[in-house]
Amino acid sequence: MLSCVTGFPNAVNKEDNQMRKIILTLTLTGMAFLPSLVPTHVRAEIQAISEIEILRAAIKTSPDYQAVFKNAAEEKADAQQEGRLGNPTLELKSVRTSTPVDDTQSYDVEIEQPLKLSQLTGARTILSNTLYEQAELREQHGILQAYWSIKTLYAMAWQAQEQVKLYTDFQKRAQDVSDKIGKSVKAGQTPISEGSLFAGDVAKFGSDLEKTKSDSAQLRLQLEKATGLNLSGVVLEKPILPAVERDIPTLESQAYQNASLVRLLETDLRAAERQKNAALADSALPEIAPRFIYGRNPDENEDSVGFGVVLTIPLWDRNQSERQKADASRLYAQRQLDTLQTLPLSERLVRIVDAVDLLDRRISALNDKALPNYRKGFTQAQKSFNAGQTDAATLWQIRERLFETEQQALDAILESIEARRILSLETGIMPQEVTP
Repeated sequence: MLSCVTGFPNAVNKEDNQMRKIILTLTLTGMAFLPSLVPTHVRAEIQAISEIEILRAAIKTSPDYQAVFKNAAEEKADAQQEGRLGNPTLELKSVRTSTPVDDTQSYDVEIEQPLKLSQLTGARTILSNTLYEQAELREQHGILQAYWSIKTLYAMAWQAQEQVKLYTDFQKRAQDVSDKIGKSVKAGQTPISEGSLFAGDVAKFGSDLEKTKSDSAQLRLQLEKATGLNLSGVVLEKPILPAVERDIPTLESQAYQNASLVRLLETDLRAAERQKNAALADSALPEIAPRFIYGRNPDENEDSVGFGVVLTIPLWDRNQSERQKADASRLYAQRQLDTLQTLPLSERLVRIVDAVDLLDRRISALNDKALPNYRKGFTQAQKSFNAGQTDAATLWQIRERLFETEQQALDAILESIEARRILSLETGIMPQEVTP
């Protein structure tokens, strides 16, 4: 249930447990829908697949999701390793001393534990926790990106599918009119120019139809690669426009709780600064390795105990590499954050929500008012043309306006999805529509 990725605790251990629950839920949900997406010859009775079914099944099969989980596992492992102490060394010695008078045997045990200043001050532990939080946020944001990548590709494949239907329908209509005009032209009742107009349309629609079929096939193939599913022969249902929260304070609050762009960049900046702090600490003072020494001479019945310290002096290697990398990461994160915050978050959210509202109203106007009226007008014009009451040029103009509006209605769906994608990534909110 992807919608559960809406808020994440600050504590690293809680985030880890929460993320495991999320991944388990996503996997089980995806597995539940896999039987409906088996090869065509097995599911011949299925005629259409919904966007939600594909999105849920893709959680288990999509290479994009698997890459997110793999990268997150590696980053979490590196973060945990950053906070661990180096392994202690154990040295065992057995010394046999021979003299003309006697032989003696002694045993020595030495244990050494290397410690960096950043470990003693807790800087490495703080860095480890920050890196782990960063890995958590990247995983959550990666899941969000993978969702929108597949959803957008699905919408594009659906649009191409519908365009094939549209071009097929309008080519047939143009052919029907062209046939009627052809007879009228031969009888000398209609100018040759009007006959040529629709004859050209038939050829143009046919050419565009072939290109649209090619585009549709390529997009379908990309969708199959992105989801890891066999969608051959499947009809794609109309994509869903997820519901959008329109209260700006609520959106702003959620952005600082979820894996939003601003929180992700702030965490990147904080991680780079703490990486630099740890590197500076280790370059300031020597690495300390306390040593415990125990000796035993059983022949003399003697025990010895000693303590020592080994110092690794930062003379040549002063962590220059780690410091330079941290500086570069900090500068990159700071510039990205500065660019993002050119406008305050609240202002960005206002603009995105306004864009969503405008596009939704456009979809409503096209589908509820423009298209019904144009379709009705074209039907009436066809009847008038067949009755000899309307000339071919007028019919052609009405048909062109209808075709243009049909295309715009399809484009408007993708435009609205893109606006929702931008809002989702800005706030880190996963759409609720994918919750069963």
